[in-house]
Amino acid sequence: MKRIGICLLLCFMLVGCSSKEYTCGSFEGNQYQNVFFHFEMTYPDDYQVYDEQKMAALLGISYEQLQEQSATETKYEYMISNEMASPLFQFFVSKYKFTTAATYDDFIVAIVDQLQTQEEVDYAVGAVQELSIHDVSFHKISLHANAGFYVLNQDLYLFKEKGFVGTLLVTYLDGQEQEVEDIIQTIQLRK
Repeated sequence: MKRIGICLLLCFMLVGCSSKEYTCGSFEGNQYQNVFFHFEMTYPDDYQVYDEQKMAALLGISYEQLQEQSATETKYEYMISNEMASPLFQFFVSKYKFTTAATYDDFIVAIVDQLQTQEEVDYAVGAVQELSIHDVSFHKISLHANAGFYVLNQDLYLFKEKGFVGTLLVTYLDGQEQEVEDIIQTIQLRK
């Protein structure tokens, strides 16, 4: 699971840049609130937010590398999961310069193209969906990969605001779809 997560992170780091103007969201208990991207969501009581040391270890990088990347490239805001570490929810933010020549839609297409060309992992990349849950709009890209005796699923939920893209990356196994969907359905608009 770490290997696939790192492959995805590398895709995003290829096009990311400084996230200095971004204001991080916060947790109140297991409710995550993000004023910048205008949404909140609630995780089950048995989910725990990872500290930065555990996040770095899961990403396969040092704590210092995590700090450096968060300051200059991609802001790794949180990871949260249950005791079994699956499903795993990660939220990270990157800043992009969208122009008339390079739009947000072009960015989405580039992400799909990068995912489809990953040689280390045999991804099946689903169609990009434009979704809205409780008036919160985002794009969703679903991925599936055979990982030995099980299928690993990853859903990317992409939120755009003021030149920043927030990515909620959800990694889970077959049979955990309903648990993931129940959590995603807690997304609410926050102003």
